[in-house]
Amino acid sequence: MNEAIRAFLAIDLPASLQSTLTEVTGQLRHQNLQSIRPVSSNSLHLTLKFMGNVPANKIPEIIKAVSGVIRLTASFDLKIGPIVIFPNERFPRTISVGFKGNLSPIIDMHRRVGTNIACLGIIKERRPFIPHITLARMRGDASSNVCRSAIRLVNQYWTGSDFDFRVNSVSLIKSTLSSNGAIYDAIANFETKDMNRI
Repeated sequence: MNEAIRAFLAIDLPASLQSTLTEVTGQLRHQNLQSIRPVSSNSLHLTLKFMGNVPANKIPEIIKAVSGVIRLTASFDLKIGPIVIFPNERFPRTISVGFKGNLSPIIDMHRRVGTNIACLGIIKERRPFIPHITLARMRGDASSNVCRSAIRLVNQYWTGSDFDFRVNSVSLIKSTLSSNGAIYDAIANFETKDMNRI
């Protein structure tokens, strides 16, 4: 019987941004708001493509398919934006950091990766791709007052909306669910094309 691996592709974040995001989630964790679950520092990432459970024997094919896209994609810049709430502030489920400016390069990368791995049985998502970094999740029993407090606190401490960084690599991540949350392990790393080396 072939083992299934819960996998996704993530854009690697620079250490300085990781540190800034960790400070914000730390403030949220310090408040210990009931039914609000801040993301741990080693779980902060920008998901490019969530693949769900895939057979372990397909991983080499996925690596080959993804590599074919990423190594031909020129490095590009992403500009961090304001705090965004999904699906909306009336029914909040996650607090995230959004992006602003020209998002065409990352949207195009997402589309081409999806096309390349679709032939391996990995279904394309129907929802539009909205790049974001999740900071906290709300459980279904979180009260509206607690949700508003969490959103207000994150907005108060978020100071990175003018931060931008260069996308130089993408990682294939194995996600193992546990009672303490998901544990992430990088399976492979793909570097984008560096135009300065051409």
